[in-house]
This record gives sequence, C-alpha cells and structure tokens, in this order.
Amino acid sequence: MKLGQRMSLGQLEEMHQLALEGKNALQISRSMDVSPTTVREYMKKWGLDDKGGKKQGKYPPQLIAEWDRLHERYGKNV
Repeated sequence: MKLGQRMSLGQLEEMHQLALEGKNALQISRSMDVSPTTVREYMKKWGLDDKGGKKQGKYPPQLIAEWDRLHERYGKNV
C-alpha cells in the first residue's frame, strides 16, 4: 500500500490488534504492506507508541547536572 492511501476498517482493526500484541511498527508494516510511518502515526493516535519513552544518552543524568553546575559561570550551559 502506498503512503497516503486510505485503509479499510478491517485493516485498521488488524493493525490495532497486532499493536496490542506487542508488535513494533516495522513488523506490522511488513505483514500488512503498509508504510512504517503510517503504522507509527496510528499507534500514536491509539496511545500505543512503540518507542518506549525518551532515549537516554550514555552519560547518567547526575553527571550531566554536575557538568552543568560546574560550567554555569562561563556563560554556556552546554
């Protein structure tokens, strides 16, 4: 299915069921021949975002806070 095409109610229900089963957007898009972007948009709409929250960097938040505190006096909070 091309991006932007309308989906039938049956396809939406099947996509919703796969999302509830824990499939990610790429798996759903491959099995239903739908764009992964389309699947992600519907998952966001249903509150089933597959991203799992905000990504974390390799540095712990405490270390970043300490760095920021130490570098405040230089006028840049990088």
